[in-house]
Amino acid sequence: IAVVFEDRQLSYGDLNAQANQIAHHLRKIGVGPDARVALCMERGVDMVVGLLAVLKAGGGYVPLDPAYPVERLAFMIEDSTPIAVLTHAAVGEPLRAMLDASPAPVLDLDTRSAHWAGEDDGNLDVAALGLSPRHLAYVIYTSGSTGQPKGVVVEHRQLCNQIAALGRHCALGPQERMLQFASINFDVSVEEIFCALSSGATLVLRTAKWIDSAPTFWSLCREYDVSWVNLPTRYWEQLIQEDLSGIPACLRQMIVGGEEMGSVALGRWLGHQGHKPRLINAYG
Repeated sequence: IAVVFEDRQLSYGDLNAQANQIAHHLRKIGVGPDARVALCMERGVDMVVGLLAVLKAGGGYVPLDPAYPVERLAFMIEDSTPIAVLTHAAVGEPLRAMLDASPAPVLDLDTRSAHWAGEDDGNLDVAALGLSPRHLAYVIYTSGSTGQPKGVVVEHRQLCNQIAALGRHCALGPQERMLQFASINFDVSVEEIFCALSSGATLVLRTAKWIDSAPTFWSLCREYDVSWVNLPTRYWEQLIQEDLSGIPACLRQMIVGGEEMGSVALGRWLGHQGHKPRLINAYG
C-alpha cells in the first residue's frame, strides 16, 4: 500500500498507473522540463496522484493549499504562470471561480474520464523528456511576512539529496507507515511524501480530526499503525503538555522542527518513563 486516506487506499501499482495516465495527458498540453503546474487540492489520495503526475511529465509542481486566502493563491498563480492547474470539486467556491478565471486551463481530477481515462498507464521515458537533475521539481512560496511571498525553486538534485540523506539517517524502509501532517504549501510535506514513497513505505494522510487533542492524535497513530511523524515544534509541545501516556508502541521516530524546542516540554519528554520514540530535533 502506497497511500492511505481515511477508508481509501492505493497500492504502488495503482498509484503509478493513475499518475502515468495524467502525466501522458499533461505532456500533450505542453508540460515538460521547467514547466510549472499548479496543484490546488485538499489533502487526499488524488493530491498525491496529481503531484506525481506533474513530476512524471517532467514539470514542476506549485502547491496551492485551498485553506490559504483566495487573494494569496491568486497571486501565486499569477506569479508562477503555470501551464495548467490540477484541482477537484472539494475546493468549493469562491476558490474554484478564481481558478477558472486564471489564464491556465483547469483540469479536474474528479472527472478524469473526460481527460485521460484512455491514456497509456505505462511509465514515461525520462530520457526522451530531456529531464535532468538540474530541472525544476517544485516551487514553494515563502510566508510573505516581510512583503510579497516569493517562490523558491527547488531542483530534482536538491530534492533527491535531501530525501536520500534523511532516508539513511532515519533508516527508512517498506516497513514504515509515515504520517503526512504538514500543509502541501510547507516544505516539510516534501520530506513526508517523498521519504515514504522512495522507501516503499505507506504514506498515511491525516484529516483535521488528527489535531483535535493529544489523546486523539495518539489514538489515530495507533489505529493507522503510524511509525514515523514529522511535527512542528509548537504542536509537539502541545502533545507533550496534554498527554505523554498515550504514545503508541508502533511510533518509532519523531522529527520535530521549525522552531526551537522549549526547555519545559523537552524536560517533560526526557523525564517520561513510558514508551518514547526516537526524537530528532531538526530545528535550523
